[in-house]
Amino acid sequence: MQKNNMFEHWVIQFILKYSIRIVCILFWIACLIGFVLLSHVSQSFVPERSLSVYMWADKIDESIIKNFEQKTGIKVYVNYYESNEELVTKFEIGKDLNCDIILPSEYIIQPLVKSGFLKKIDRSRCDFIDRIVPEFMHHYFDERNEYSLPIYWDMLGLGYTKSYFEQGLPVNSWNLIFDKNLVPCKNISMVDDSREAIFLALRHFCSDCMYLDDEQLQKIKNLFIEQKSWVGAYTDFQQGYFLTSKTYPLVVCQREIVARQMLAHSDLAFTVPDEGSMFILTNVVICASSKKDDLIYEFLNYIYQYDVLMHNAKEFSILPAVQDVLHNLPQEYIGVENILPGQSLFEKLEIFPNILTQKQINDVWIAFKSF
Repeated sequence: MQKNNMFEHWVIQFILKYSIRIVCILFWIACLIGFVLLSHVSQSFVPERSLSVYMWADKIDESIIKNFEQKTGIKVYVNYYESNEELVTKFEIGKDLNCDIILPSEYIIQPLVKSGFLKKIDRSRCDFIDRIVPEFMHHYFDERNEYSLPIYWDMLGLGYTKSYFEQGLPVNSWNLIFDKNLVPCKNISMVDDSREAIFLALRHFCSDCMYLDDEQLQKIKNLFIEQKSWVGAYTDFQQGYFLTSKTYPLVVCQREIVARQMLAHSDLAFTVPDEGSMFILTNVVICASSKKDDLIYEFLNYIYQYDVLMHNAKEFSILPAVQDVLHNLPQEYIGVENILPGQSLFEKLEIFPNILTQKQINDVWIAFKSF
């Protein structure tokens, strides 16, 4: 009798033990299935006359979106992402992602096209094509502009506090952030974008490097490792705060970040180093899975309107890719002289082609960050 009780007890304990494990496994399976099906479920609650837009923050003002909704009755759902790689990951995980329009950077367009995530743009339905600056069209990532149209552009440069550098920067060069003998302050703030950082390293080493072998990549890793000793922070969005708070008197960033702060702080300045810099182009693309072409082209023609682009340019100090707005945009929103197409500094800007795989880029960044 005692043996039977012991056996029954053992059986009960065995069942309880593995029942809990089975329940846990089923729970996580349910979570995974729920995550995969989330986009399908959410789509059933989305109004028929609606658009889903994926973009960077500070590109289209909220008031502009609301005005469009009021005028057209089309609801716009805006989704923000912090990197192009995050965007690609979203598509790879949920291939039928509920998305209609994206505003990505230029270099990620080729991978999106090759993966079948984008559809061709019907240019006959776009009333703004002739206003786009010719220099922004027909680049390597979409030579015929079949899948993309430029809407905003910018460049990397050096932001600095004028009161710290009373005589101006010692030299207008990327050497100020890479050469330990020329770094003009105790600490600087560096971009936290691996692709942008690698481009700047290339500008430091040579004027034209379109091919990189393992030896050159190792040289770049070593440069970043050495640079760590005078970098106070790696960030893509806090450089304006660092300058205004005088945390770091010299920062590496996109022009718009400093130009926005320059409107309220006369002690700040931005410069493009003499070696040249990286040209960054934000484009409009259409998701292949979208079935809302009529709504899409109505939205595109709206956001390219003169008044809309001028409003966004002044609100965020961003540079639109159309000639009429650029021509009339006050200089204080641009923040740097002679940088517009046709002017001297513009000729020093260069789009960084996809000469490295994402794995190569990540390997360089991880190698020095973990050092």
